[in-house]
Amino acid sequence: MKRYTFLILLALAGNCFAADPNLAGELKRLSRDREQAIATSKNAIDQMYLASLQVLLSRATQAEDRDALGAIMKAIESIAPDSQIWDNQAQPAAIGTWKFTNHTDGHTAVVALNQDFTYTVDGHRIGTWKASKDQVAVTLDRGGHVDSYSLPVKDGQLRGVNALGHALTLSLVEPKGHEEKVGEIFGSWNFTNHTDGHTAVVEVNEDRTYSEAGKRIGRWTIAARQLVISYDEFDEVDRYNLPPIDGKLNGLNKLGHALTLQRKAE
Repeated sequence: MKRYTFLILLALAGNCFAADPNLAGELKRLSRDREQAIATSKNAIDQMYLASLQVLLSRATQAEDRDALGAIMKAIESIAPDSQIWDNQAQPAAIGTWKFTNHTDGHTAVVALNQDFTYTVDGHRIGTWKASKDQVAVTLDRGGHVDSYSLPVKDGQLRGVNALGHALTLSLVEPKGHEEKVGEIFGSWNFTNHTDGHTAVVEVNEDRTYSEAGKRIGRWTIAARQLVISYDEFDEVDRYNLPPIDGKLNGLNKLGHALTLQRKAE
């Protein structure tokens, strides 16, 4: 009896779809909406998890905890594709020439983080690099070991740790031939952010501080033929191309906003 009842119901359902073809379309729409809702919820949960993992990654780097560092990196890469982990807006802060120091074994070298994401010594590739909001990760070609540095750049330095737990620093280097031109950037400038409209009068000082209305708001250095400004209270870096042209420096910030510094008339 149960079998016959099931067959009758199935026949009625078929007749309903035949009588009203919109029902089949509605069923497909409901199924599709359900799948999209599940995918959206999972993505939101994964993003929250990823944000928390990146905070842990920063803490592990600062604590020089290599075991935790490796475990956290594996957890990050297990839930998010490469494009979600690494942030293009963070990358300009890392591009340039740096003095590498391993404070545990005493090794030093002059290295470069290049725009093509290669990591080089004297022009010879020894690895690759990429950046997230909080980290710069250098992967060495030989052995695949990873050096991890915390962002932002502070006082012209990146501080980090390698896979062995050795304390590392990268210190920005001024390119040869630019030392005599440093004086071109000292003084007062009219700052303009052409994307959000913000303007200010700022000073680039000889003591390497960057100030507004006489109050220090950051520091500056020169790297890879650019004036690099790091802010004290914000995870923000402005980069301007050198030398000044017609009293103006053109640049970008981490958000991709177009910036200018126009020499202030005396």
